[in-house]
Amino acid sequence: MQLLPVNRQERLAFIELNLLFVGTITRKTLKERFQISDAAATRDLIDYQKYCPDNCTYDNKLKAYLYNQSSFTQQFEIDVNVALLELTGQRQSLTQKTHERFLSSETLEMITKPKVEIVSAITRSMASAIPIEIEYYSVRSGKRRAVIIPHSVVNNGERWHFRAYDREKDLFSDFVITRIEKVKGIKSKVNSYENKTNDTEWNSEVRLVLVPHPLLQNPRSIELDYAMQNGEHRVTVKSALMGYFLRHWNVDCSPADNLLVGKQYHLWLKNNEVVLHNQQRFFVPGFENHKIN
Repeated sequence: MQLLPVNRQERLAFIELNLLFVGTITRKTLKERFQISDAAATRDLIDYQKYCPDNCTYDNKLKAYLYNQSSFTQQFEIDVNVALLELTGQRQSLTQKTHERFLSSETLEMITKPKVEIVSAITRSMASAIPIEIEYYSVRSGKRRAVIIPHSVVNNGERWHFRAYDREKDLFSDFVITRIEKVKGIKSKVNSYENKTNDTEWNSEVRLVLVPHPLLQNPRSIELDYAMQNGEHRVTVKSALMGYFLRHWNVDCSPADNLLVGKQYHLWLKNNEVVLHNQQRFFVPGFENHKIN
């Protein structure tokens, strides 16, 4: 396949990505992703199956190529972080690691490296809406097994995690992908209360009012950084992601009479009371400075 033109390699890699991470690929998906004709999409699918006959099987009823778990052999070296960006709608090149640069630039590397076999098992579970059993390592409680129903992937700016219903704990929670050592699908029906539509924190939003930190000597510089209007920057985030957002931007969430001190705090959450009852309140900067009755 390496002798094929780059654009065709890219499309065949996309086919493999969908088989591995979603469990299926259709002509329609390929056609819409690359804006190609029906004939070109059909040729690419036929060619992929010719080069990799054990990787997929065509299902006439579904009109789709399906992932062959028992005989699949990965042909393209696809970075997991790139694959997740592609699957979450942030289009990436799957085969070209470098592109022509118009400006000199550098981007900080994401140093966490999720395993392909773990991520693909999770994403196939999401696509098929089936429960999985995982072996998970928590910082607080160590190793445990859990049966979960994952529904969404999240990049919090530092690492990937996913949101899922945890049957043992009977609640929706977050799981860091790199802390999962084993995954296996289980034959079990997903109950209605385990669906994303019933994840209250995921489906609700909170408005945050960010202002320059009161202890800064030159607040105007921060107003310029965040294009503030009248000294404020207002942003709406999912309630389930509020803690990640505030920690990523190092926002001091302390009350006005008990602020955090440090050069790293450029922003203060003016309406800091919103953190008090959030699921992620314990790891936002400054929560411990609130006096909880």
